Amino acid sequence: MNQGKYQVMRPLTPEEYEVLKESISANGVLEPIKVDENGDILDGHHRARVCDDLGITNYPKVVITGMTEEEKFNYARQLNYARRQLTPEEKRTIVVNQLIATPELSDRQISKRAGTSNAFVSRLRKELVASGQLCTVYSSIGADGKERPRNASANKEGTPIPEYPIEVLKPHPRHSEFFDDIVDREPDVDEIYRMLGNDIDPEFLEFAKVWIYKDYTSFKLSIETSGVVVPIIIAPDMSILSGHERVRACKDLGIKTIPGIMRESNDEDDKLIDLICCNIRSRMDRDTPKWKKAFATLDEIREKRKTKQE
Repeated sequence: MNQGKYQVMRPLTPEEYEVLKESISANGVLEPIKVDENGDILDGHHRARVCDDLGITNYPKVVITGMTEEEKFNYARQLNYARRQLTPEEKRTIVVNQLIATPELSDRQISKRAGTSNAFVSRLRKELVASGQLCTVYSSIGADGKERPRNASANKEGTPIPEYPIEVLKPHPRHSEFFDDIVDREPDVDEIYRMLGNDIDPEFLEFAKVWIYKDYTSFKLSIETSGVVVPIIIAPDMSILSGHERVRACKDLGIKTIPGIMRESNDEDDKLIDLICCNIRSRMDRDTPKWKKAFATLDEIREKRKTKQE
């Protein structure tokens, strides 16, 4: 069985886990473990883990079929939330973890998965962006799986996003400290699994091959055929915070202007937060010196701001 995909609750504390382990050791599994047709656990992650620890293989299990991905998450959420009395802080933690794991999902999607209000998710998203823990997302994936611009965030008046001349834009001076240029390479499936987990959906794996594990030729071709779909982000001094590769591809293709969103702040720390947060999730080069330096830089900024507040 595959564990973790539909785990919507926090892990049990060591004390809670030991109590459950003692109960199963003495009485067996009283509540059947629910799995879907693929063997992914919908309910009973901790019971399954205890059984693995105790070497129990013959325990009650119910296979539930015919549900969509959204229905599976809702089913897992309803069973777990009904079993546990969640504190406000636990509800907040669930939403924060979901936002960090899947910032591309719409607030409505996340609120359904977490069993909270859309407004609550939206407020926490703004808090995470303001604190530098989450990058502003200018498109979101809805329940139908389609990606749409988050127009309300990107342009509140609904007016066209401005175009900026390519020639006036400049790379952020510290971009190369944290990120390498995209190069032509074949998707490394093992590397994708290490990044996203072994139980990712096959359709999402194909998405990851194309968009997360980019090669420059395919990336440039997508801009040549579809244009720049996601606006770049720039600072008032015209330094690029997100979109270095989009600008590079436009230069190579002879495109003169590019849609962009200009931040209000020229503060160096604000620019660094945008630079790192807006780029780190789309890169596969995790656990490299540059990747570690990026997160160390974020930690330094947070500590510096925390010290100033004190």
